[in-house]
Amino acid sequence: MSDTNALNSKSYYVLFVDDEEKTRKAFTRLFQDEFKILLAGDGAEGFEVFMERQDEIGVIITDQKMPRETGVQFLAKVAAVDEDVVRILSTAYAELDAAVAGVNEGGIYRYVTKPWDVPELEITLRRAMELFSLRKQQASHDSTGSLDVDSVLLNQRVTGLAFSQAAASETDRPHGIRAGAIFLAMLGWQGLGEGGEVDWVARYQTQSNFFRTVFRESAATLETQGTLDWSRPAPPSAAIQAAAIGCDGITLKAGGSDSTVWPGPAPLLAEALRPLMVAFSNMLSQLPGGSCEIRTNFNTVDFHFSGFPLKNGQLILATDPDSTPVLASLLQACLQVEASGGHLSILRSGEGLAIRLGFEENSTEEEVGLAAVKQLTAMGQ
Repeated sequence: MSDTNALNSKSYYVLFVDDEEKTRKAFTRLFQDEFKILLAGDGAEGFEVFMERQDEIGVIITDQKMPRETGVQFLAKVAAVDEDVVRILSTAYAELDAAVAGVNEGGIYRYVTKPWDVPELEITLRRAMELFSLRKQQASHDSTGSLDVDSVLLNQRVTGLAFSQAAASETDRPHGIRAGAIFLAMLGWQGLGEGGEVDWVARYQTQSNFFRTVFRESAATLETQGTLDWSRPAPPSAAIQAAAIGCDGITLKAGGSDSTVWPGPAPLLAEALRPLMVAFSNMLSQLPGGSCEIRTNFNTVDFHFSGFPLKNGQLILATDPDSTPVLASLLQACLQVEASGGHLSILRSGEGLAIRLGFEENSTEEEVGLAAVKQLTAMGQ
Protein backbone atom coordinates (compact mmCIF):
# COMPACT_ATOMS: atom_id res chain seq x y z
CA MET A 1 0.00 0.00 0.00
CA SER A 2 1.18 3.57 -0.64
CA ASP A 3 2.83 5.43 2.19
CA THR A 4 0.44 7.90 3.78
CA ASN A 5 3.35 10.05 4.89
CA ALA A 6 4.33 10.86 1.30
CA LEU A 7 3.02 14.38 1.94
CA ASN A 8 4.23 15.83 5.22
CA SER A 9 2.20 18.05 7.51
CA LYS A 10 3.50 21.23 5.84
CA SER A 11 2.91 20.25 2.24
CA TYR A 12 -0.49 21.97 2.32
CA TYR A 13 -2.21 24.61 4.44
CA VAL A 14 -4.70 24.19 7.26
CA LEU A 15 -7.39 26.87 6.93
CA PHE A 16 -8.78 27.80 10.36
CA VAL A 17 -12.06 29.76 10.49
CA ASP A 18 -13.39 31.31 13.70
CA ASP A 19 -15.04 34.66 14.44
CA GLU A 20 -13.09 35.16 17.68
CA GLU A 21 -9.68 36.75 17.15
CA LYS A 22 -8.26 35.33 20.38
CA THR A 23 -9.19 31.83 19.24
CA ARG A 24 -7.49 32.36 15.88
CA LYS A 25 -4.36 33.59 17.67
CA ALA A 26 -4.44 30.62 20.03
CA PHE A 27 -4.76 28.14 17.16
CA THR A 28 -1.82 29.74 15.37
CA ARG A 29 0.32 29.74 18.49
CA LEU A 30 -0.44 26.08 19.21
CA PHE A 31 0.01 24.62 15.74
CA GLN A 32 2.16 26.93 13.61
CA ASP A 33 5.29 24.86 14.22
CA GLU A 34 3.60 21.73 12.86
CA PHE A 35 1.34 23.09 10.10
CA LYS A 36 1.16 25.93 7.61
CA ILE A 37 -1.89 27.97 8.64
CA LEU A 38 -4.32 30.32 6.94
CA LEU A 39 -6.93 32.25 8.96
CA ALA A 40 -10.42 33.66 8.35
CA GLY A 41 -12.93 35.43 10.60
CA ASP A 42 -16.16 33.87 9.31
CA GLY A 43 -17.54 31.56 6.64
CA ALA A 44 -17.74 34.24 3.96
CA GLU A 45 -14.12 35.27 4.41
CA GLY A 46 -13.12 31.62 4.73
CA PHE A 47 -14.74 30.78 1.41
CA GLU A 48 -12.93 33.69 -0.26
CA VAL A 49 -9.59 32.46 1.07
CA PHE A 50 -10.44 28.93 -0.01
CA MET A 51 -11.33 29.98 -3.57
CA GLU A 52 -8.15 32.06 -3.86
CA ARG A 53 -5.82 29.33 -2.56
CA GLN A 54 -7.78 26.17 -3.24
CA ASP A 55 -4.81 24.25 -4.63
CA GLU A 56 -2.76 24.96 -1.49
CA ILE A 57 -5.30 23.94 1.18
CA GLY A 58 -5.56 20.37 2.44
CA VAL A 59 -7.56 20.69 5.67
CA ILE A 60 -10.23 23.14 6.88
CA ILE A 61 -11.31 23.42 10.51
CA THR A 62 -14.14 25.81 11.31
CA ASP A 63 -16.22 26.90 14.26
CA GLN A 64 -19.90 25.95 14.03
CA LYS A 65 -21.51 29.06 15.51
CA MET A 66 -20.47 32.14 13.50
CA PRO A 67 -22.13 35.29 12.10
CA ARG A 68 -23.89 35.11 8.72
CA GLU A 69 -23.62 31.33 8.34
CA THR A 70 -22.82 28.25 10.38
CA GLY A 71 -19.73 26.15 10.03
CA VAL A 72 -21.77 23.36 8.47
CA GLN A 73 -23.15 25.73 5.83
CA PHE A 74 -19.65 27.01 5.05
CA LEU A 75 -18.24 23.50 4.74
CA ALA A 76 -21.13 22.50 2.47
CA LYS A 77 -20.08 25.25 0.05
CA VAL A 78 -16.49 24.04 0.18
CA ALA A 79 -17.58 20.46 -0.49
CA ALA A 80 -19.51 21.57 -3.56
CA VAL A 81 -16.27 22.96 -5.00
CA ASP A 82 -13.74 20.36 -3.85
CA GLU A 83 -14.69 17.15 -2.06
CA ASP A 84 -11.05 16.17 -1.43
CA VAL A 85 -10.33 18.92 1.10
CA VAL A 86 -10.71 17.38 4.56
CA ARG A 87 -13.30 19.25 6.63
CA ILE A 88 -13.42 19.40 10.45
CA LEU A 89 -16.08 21.10 12.58
CA SER A 90 -15.23 22.65 15.96
CA THR A 91 -18.22 23.00 18.27
CA ALA A 92 -19.16 23.51 21.91
CA TYR A 93 -20.77 20.61 23.77
CA ALA A 94 -24.07 22.52 23.87
CA GLU A 95 -24.11 22.66 20.05
CA LEU A 96 -23.11 19.04 19.55
CA ASP A 97 -26.51 17.65 18.58
CA ALA A 98 -27.02 20.27 15.88
CA ALA A 99 -23.49 19.75 14.61
CA VAL A 100 -23.88 15.97 14.39
CA ALA A 101 -27.22 16.37 12.60
CA GLY A 102 -25.53 18.57 10.00
CA VAL A 103 -22.47 16.42 9.40
CA ASN A 104 -23.73 14.88 6.17
CA GLU A 105 -24.60 18.28 4.75
CA GLY A 106 -20.99 19.43 4.84
CA GLY A 107 -19.36 16.06 4.24
CA ILE A 108 -17.54 16.55 7.52
CA TYR A 109 -14.67 14.21 8.35
CA ARG A 110 -14.77 14.78 12.10
CA TYR A 111 -16.05 17.17 14.71
CA VAL A 112 -14.03 18.31 17.73
CA THR A 113 -15.50 19.73 20.90
CA LYS A 114 -14.52 22.86 22.81
CA PRO A 115 -12.51 23.37 24.88
CA TRP A 116 -9.92 21.55 22.77
CA ASP A 117 -7.72 18.80 24.08
CA VAL A 118 -4.60 20.12 22.33
CA PRO A 119 -2.64 16.84 21.88
CA GLU A 120 -5.75 15.08 20.57
CA LEU A 121 -6.58 17.96 18.23
CA GLU A 122 -3.05 17.75 16.86
CA ILE A 123 -3.54 14.03 16.22
CA THR A 124 -6.84 14.81 14.47
CA LEU A 125 -5.17 17.42 12.26
CA ARG A 126 -2.31 15.07 11.43
CA ARG A 127 -4.70 12.31 10.42
CA ALA A 128 -6.73 14.76 8.39
CA MET A 129 -3.61 15.76 6.48
CA GLU A 130 -2.76 12.07 6.01
CA LEU A 131 -6.23 11.53 4.59
CA PHE A 132 -5.75 14.42 2.19
CA SER A 133 -2.46 12.80 1.20
CA LEU A 134 -4.30 9.56 0.51
CA ARG A 135 -6.81 11.38 -1.65
CA LYS A 136 -4.05 13.07 -3.62
CA GLN A 137 -2.37 9.72 -4.16
CA GLN A 138 -5.66 8.21 -5.28
CA ALA A 139 -6.12 11.02 -7.77
CA SER A 140 -2.74 10.13 -9.25
CA HIS A 141 -3.83 6.54 -9.90
CA ASP A 142 -5.79 5.56 -12.95
CA SER A 143 -9.31 4.13 -12.69
CA THR A 144 -7.90 0.70 -11.85
CA GLY A 145 -5.68 1.97 -9.04
CA SER A 146 -5.76 -0.04 -5.84
CA LEU A 147 -5.99 2.82 -3.35
CA ASP A 148 -9.52 3.21 -1.97
CA VAL A 149 -9.85 6.09 0.48
CA ASP A 150 -13.53 5.41 1.17
CA SER A 151 -12.63 1.90 2.30
CA VAL A 152 -9.88 3.26 4.54
CA LEU A 153 -12.37 5.56 6.26
CA LEU A 154 -15.02 2.86 6.49
CA ASN A 155 -12.55 0.45 7.99
CA GLN A 156 -11.60 3.04 10.60
CA ARG A 157 -15.23 3.55 11.55
CA VAL A 158 -16.05 -0.17 11.58
CA THR A 159 -13.10 -0.85 13.88
CA GLY A 160 -14.14 1.95 16.22
CA LEU A 161 -17.74 0.75 16.29
CA ALA A 162 -16.69 -2.83 17.00
CA PHE A 163 -14.58 -1.68 19.91
CA SER A 164 -17.25 0.64 21.30
CA GLN A 165 -19.92 -2.05 21.24
CA ALA A 166 -17.64 -4.64 22.84
CA ALA A 167 -16.51 -2.21 25.54
CA ALA A 168 -20.11 -1.26 26.33
CA SER A 169 -21.17 -4.89 26.76
CA GLU A 170 -18.08 -6.32 28.47
CA THR A 171 -16.87 -3.53 30.77
CA ASP A 172 -18.42 -0.66 32.67
CA ARG A 173 -15.14 0.82 33.87
CA PRO A 174 -13.77 4.03 32.30
CA HIS A 175 -10.24 2.65 32.08
CA GLY A 176 -11.47 -0.03 29.67
CA ILE A 177 -12.71 2.63 27.26
CA ARG A 178 -9.61 4.79 27.51
CA ALA A 179 -7.18 1.88 27.19
CA GLY A 180 -9.01 0.73 24.09
CA ALA A 181 -8.92 4.22 22.60
CA ILE A 182 -5.13 4.29 23.03
CA PHE A 183 -4.91 0.81 21.52
CA LEU A 184 -6.87 1.92 18.44
CA ALA A 185 -4.68 5.00 18.10
CA MET A 186 -1.57 2.81 18.11
CA LEU A 187 -2.96 0.61 15.35
CA GLY A 188 -3.28 3.45 12.87
CA TRP A 189 -5.63 3.05 9.94
CA GLN A 190 -3.51 2.05 6.98
CA GLY A 191 -3.50 -1.26 5.19
CA LEU A 192 -6.72 -2.65 3.73
CA GLY A 193 -5.29 -5.03 1.19
CA GLU A 194 -5.37 -4.68 -2.55
CA GLY A 195 -8.47 -5.08 -4.67
CA GLY A 196 -11.62 -7.13 -4.08
CA GLU A 197 -14.80 -6.30 -2.22
CA VAL A 198 -14.92 -6.27 1.56
CA ASP A 199 -17.68 -7.95 3.56
CA TRP A 200 -18.06 -5.17 6.13
CA VAL A 201 -20.57 -7.09 8.25
CA ALA A 202 -18.17 -10.00 8.58
CA ARG A 203 -15.30 -7.63 9.29
CA TYR A 204 -17.30 -5.94 12.04
CA GLN A 205 -18.20 -9.31 13.59
CA THR A 206 -14.59 -10.49 13.44
CA GLN A 207 -13.30 -7.37 15.15
CA SER A 208 -16.12 -7.31 17.69
CA ASN A 209 -15.38 -10.92 18.65
CA PHE A 210 -11.71 -10.04 19.09
CA PHE A 211 -12.46 -7.14 21.44
CA ARG A 212 -15.03 -9.10 23.43
CA THR A 213 -12.63 -12.00 23.90
CA VAL A 214 -9.83 -9.75 25.11
CA PHE A 215 -12.11 -7.92 27.54
CA ARG A 216 -13.36 -11.21 28.98
CA GLU A 217 -9.89 -12.73 29.30
CA SER A 218 -8.62 -9.57 30.96
CA ALA A 219 -11.40 -9.53 33.55
CA ALA A 220 -9.96 -12.41 35.60
CA THR A 221 -6.49 -10.86 35.60
CA LEU A 222 -7.80 -7.49 36.69
CA GLU A 223 -9.79 -9.03 39.56
CA THR A 224 -6.65 -10.57 41.09
CA GLN A 225 -4.39 -7.60 40.38
CA GLY A 226 -2.80 -5.98 43.42
CA THR A 227 -3.57 -2.37 44.32
CA LEU A 228 -0.79 0.17 44.06
CA ASP A 229 -0.33 2.44 47.06
CA TRP A 230 0.80 6.08 46.93
CA SER A 231 1.98 5.80 50.56
CA ARG A 232 4.60 3.31 49.37
CA PRO A 233 6.15 5.24 46.46
CA ALA A 234 8.58 3.84 43.90
CA PRO A 235 10.85 5.58 41.34
CA PRO A 236 9.57 5.06 37.77
CA SER A 237 12.95 4.18 36.23
CA ALA A 238 13.63 1.35 38.68
CA ALA A 239 10.19 -0.18 38.11
CA ILE A 240 10.45 0.14 34.34
CA GLN A 241 13.91 -1.39 34.33
CA ALA A 242 12.72 -4.35 36.38
CA ALA A 243 9.60 -4.78 34.22
CA ALA A 244 11.65 -4.74 30.99
CA ILE A 245 14.09 -7.50 31.95
CA GLY A 246 14.38 -9.93 29.05
CA CYS A 247 12.34 -7.72 26.69
CA ASP A 248 14.32 -7.47 23.45
CA GLY A 249 14.53 -4.15 21.66
CA ILE A 250 13.75 -2.00 24.71
CA THR A 251 16.39 0.22 26.30
CA LEU A 252 16.24 2.76 29.10
CA LYS A 253 17.99 6.01 28.19
CA ALA A 254 20.55 7.04 30.78
CA GLY A 255 20.49 10.46 32.37
CA GLY A 256 16.76 11.12 32.25
CA SER A 257 14.91 13.03 34.94
CA ASP A 258 13.51 10.79 37.67
CA SER A 259 12.60 13.35 40.31
CA THR A 260 9.12 12.01 40.95
CA VAL A 261 7.62 8.79 42.25
CA TRP A 262 4.78 6.52 41.25
CA PRO A 263 2.61 4.40 43.55
CA GLY A 264 4.31 1.26 44.84
CA PRO A 265 5.69 -0.81 46.27
CA ALA A 266 8.31 -1.21 43.54
CA PRO A 267 7.82 -4.98 42.96
CA LEU A 268 4.05 -4.55 42.56
CA LEU A 269 4.52 -1.57 40.23
CA ALA A 270 6.97 -3.58 38.11
CA GLU A 271 4.46 -6.45 38.03
CA ALA A 272 1.71 -4.11 36.77
CA LEU A 273 4.00 -2.73 34.03
CA ARG A 274 5.49 -6.07 32.96
CA PRO A 275 2.70 -6.98 30.46
CA LEU A 276 3.17 -3.63 28.71
CA MET A 277 6.91 -4.18 28.34
CA VAL A 278 6.35 -7.68 26.96
CA ALA A 279 3.69 -6.41 24.54
CA PHE A 280 6.01 -3.66 23.28
CA SER A 281 8.80 -6.19 22.82
CA ASN A 282 6.45 -8.43 20.84
CA MET A 283 5.48 -5.45 18.69
CA LEU A 284 9.13 -4.79 17.91
CA SER A 285 9.67 -8.41 16.94
CA GLN A 286 7.30 -7.78 14.01
CA LEU A 287 9.49 -4.91 12.78
CA PRO A 288 12.99 -5.87 11.56
CA GLY A 289 15.50 -3.61 13.24
CA GLY A 290 12.85 -1.96 15.37
CA SER A 291 13.69 -0.55 18.78
CA CYS A 292 12.16 1.37 21.67
CA GLU A 293 13.97 3.91 23.83
CA ILE A 294 12.46 4.72 27.23
CA ARG A 295 12.96 8.25 28.51
CA THR A 296 11.98 9.41 31.98
CA ASN A 297 10.56 12.93 31.96
CA PHE A 298 9.67 14.39 35.36
CA ASN A 299 6.44 12.59 36.33
CA THR A 300 6.02 10.59 33.11
CA VAL A 301 7.85 7.97 31.08
CA ASP A 302 7.94 8.15 27.27
CA PHE A 303 8.39 5.17 24.95
CA HIS A 304 9.92 6.25 21.62
CA PHE A 305 9.73 3.65 18.86
CA SER A 306 11.95 3.59 15.79
CA GLY A 307 8.98 3.38 13.43
CA PHE A 308 5.31 2.45 13.32
CA PRO A 309 5.35 -1.26 14.28
CA LEU A 310 1.57 -1.51 14.07
CA LYS A 311 0.83 0.79 11.13
CA ASN A 312 -1.05 -2.09 9.48
CA GLY A 313 -2.62 -3.25 12.73
CA GLN A 314 -6.20 -2.72 11.65
CA LEU A 315 -5.68 -4.90 8.61
CA ILE A 316 -4.32 -7.69 10.82
CA LEU A 317 -7.18 -7.22 13.26
CA ALA A 318 -9.76 -7.18 10.48
CA THR A 319 -8.61 -10.29 8.66
CA ASP A 320 -7.18 -12.81 11.09
CA PRO A 321 -7.35 -11.86 14.79
CA ASP A 322 -6.94 -15.47 15.92
CA SER A 323 -3.35 -15.35 14.70
CA THR A 324 -2.56 -12.01 16.29
CA PRO A 325 -1.56 -12.63 19.92
CA VAL A 326 0.61 -9.52 19.63
CA LEU A 327 -2.49 -7.34 19.31
CA ALA A 328 -4.33 -9.19 22.07
CA SER A 329 -1.41 -8.88 24.49
CA LEU A 330 -1.08 -5.17 23.69
CA LEU A 331 -4.74 -4.42 24.45
CA GLN A 332 -4.62 -6.54 27.62
CA ALA A 333 -1.52 -4.68 28.75
CA CYS A 334 -3.19 -1.31 28.14
CA LEU A 335 -6.18 -2.46 30.18
CA GLN A 336 -3.97 -3.61 33.04
CA VAL A 337 -1.98 -0.37 33.16
CA GLU A 338 -5.13 1.74 33.18
CA ALA A 339 -6.69 -0.47 35.85
CA SER A 340 -3.60 0.14 37.99
CA GLY A 341 -4.16 3.88 37.80
CA GLY A 342 -1.74 4.60 34.94
CA HIS A 343 -2.63 6.87 32.03
CA LEU A 344 -1.43 6.22 28.48
CA SER A 345 -1.41 8.75 25.65
CA ILE A 346 -0.02 9.09 22.12
CA LEU A 347 2.70 11.65 21.44
CA ARG A 348 4.35 13.12 18.38
CA SER A 349 7.86 11.77 17.80
CA GLY A 350 9.26 12.75 14.42
CA GLU A 351 8.27 9.99 12.03
CA GLY A 352 7.82 7.39 14.75
CA LEU A 353 5.35 6.29 17.37
CA ALA A 354 5.68 7.62 20.91
CA ILE A 355 3.59 6.63 23.92
CA ARG A 356 3.53 8.41 27.28
CA LEU A 357 2.81 6.70 30.59
CA GLY A 358 2.11 8.50 33.83
CA PHE A 359 0.42 8.06 37.19
CA GLU A 360 -1.50 10.86 38.85
CA GLU A 361 -2.44 10.80 42.50
CA ASN A 362 -6.08 11.61 43.29
CA SER A 363 -7.18 11.08 39.67
CA THR A 364 -10.80 9.93 39.70
CA GLU A 365 -12.47 7.44 37.42
CA GLU A 366 -14.84 10.21 36.36
CA GLU A 367 -11.86 12.22 35.07
CA VAL A 368 -10.45 9.17 33.32
CA GLY A 369 -13.82 8.48 31.74
CA LEU A 370 -14.13 12.06 30.49
CA ALA A 371 -10.64 11.86 28.98
CA ALA A 372 -11.65 8.66 27.22
CA VAL A 373 -14.74 10.28 25.72
CA LYS A 374 -12.61 13.16 24.44
CA GLN A 375 -10.09 10.72 22.92
CA LEU A 376 -12.78 8.72 21.13
CA THR A 377 -14.42 11.92 19.87
CA ALA A 378 -11.11 13.12 18.46
CA MET A 379 -10.67 9.76 16.73
CA GLY A 380 -13.92 10.32 14.85
CA GLN A 381 -15.83 7.43 16.34
